[in-house]
Amino acid sequence: GKFPRLLVTAQSTVFAFKGREPRSLGRELGVDTVVATQMIDQNGMWFFKTEMIKVADGSVVWSQQYSVRYLGADFPQLQDNMAGDIAAKLPLTLSSEERQRLTRRYTQNPEAYDAYLKGRAALHKTTPAGFKKSIEYYQQAIDLDPNFALAYVAMGGSYMAQGVIGEMSMKDANDKAFELFLKALKIDNTLRPAKGALQQAEMYAWNWEAIKKVGPQHAAYAEYLIAMGRLDERLALDNTRLSLDPHNPALNYSHAVTLAHARQYDAAIEQYQKTLKLGSENGKLSFGPEAPWCHFDLGHIYIQKGMFTEAFAELNQAKDLMGDLPAGWESLGYAYARSGQRDEAIKILNQLQERANRGEYVQPIGIAWIYTALGDKDQAFVWLDKAFADRSYLLKFVKTEAMYDP
Repeated sequence: GKFPRLLVTAQSTVFAFKGREPRSLGRELGVDTVVATQMIDQNGMWFFKTEMIKVADGSVVWSQQYSVRYLGADFPQLQDNMAGDIAAKLPLTLSSEERQRLTRRYTQNPEAYDAYLKGRAALHKTTPAGFKKSIEYYQQAIDLDPNFALAYVAMGGSYMAQGVIGEMSMKDANDKAFELFLKALKIDNTLRPAKGALQQAEMYAWNWEAIKKVGPQHAAYAEYLIAMGRLDERLALDNTRLSLDPHNPALNYSHAVTLAHARQYDAAIEQYQKTLKLGSENGKLSFGPEAPWCHFDLGHIYIQKGMFTEAFAELNQAKDLMGDLPAGWESLGYAYARSGQRDEAIKILNQLQERANRGEYVQPIGIAWIYTALGDKDQAFVWLDKAFADRSYLLKFVKTEAMYDP
């Protein structure tokens, strides 16, 4: 939340409760009051009915109806009005500075804000196509308002996501993102999302000492723990975060990753299945079945368990969802090599190297995986050196990932 006395539940968690009865939901969350909003479209006019409901007896403490004719142009003002009205009904005394922050706008251009919202919606699909589309929308927002600092931060986040999934090198992605974050702070040096994003950039640059110095308050501390192999601490942190936001797909996915690296494979499989369900409940939000990430990770777990039929099913699904990016084939090549199908593995290896020769970015770490599974350690180290130069995101798991075991 924006204030120390308020805890605002994450958007992804709220979406998971869509359609639930407010009082039962309030009892489940252990809160006294629930704010529920219903949005109705009537012939191009949007109506928002907002109610503050007491969980104990179902009484309506406060209600208000808002309306806008064009969502893109009027929505920022509607947000201001809603936030201010709801805050006024809470048992809090807000300072003038807090009230100003509550209704703060990052742009006065409604079209720029609309493009920014579309970028966020595309990003939340967490697919390669979604990341690419989000960058296009954020660029539209910046073109419409070059001083829209938040759009620079969001674009930087999308570039980092492209580095994580192997659409470009992590080094190049992080360099692009870092430049965008600095631009945002030059426009607004109080922008908290930009400061948090810079901390994430420290992690992708492997600046572990900077993270260690800040400690648990660092935005990338959870990533630091897994990179250092401190899995017990990472599991404890996961459980603390999930206790505060149990339906957040990203936190559930992160916990599944931790369980997998702790070699608690059965628990990890269960957690990934739970995450898939959470993601699908919100339309195309985060880590549902329309995104490849749970499928990738499940495939690698099944490889470690020797369940190759299940592994190929998951990895083929992940490959299809990747839209033919080389990263989709890398894990499949590794699976073929691990299952003893050397000819198929070598075939994929050759295809990946041909694509790299044509100038397409292919993750060196993926090539290294295949050579490792084929037993060619010399070539594996050649490609691991290239992955190191690229600051491959996946190398941070070198202490915990089973495929790196001797």
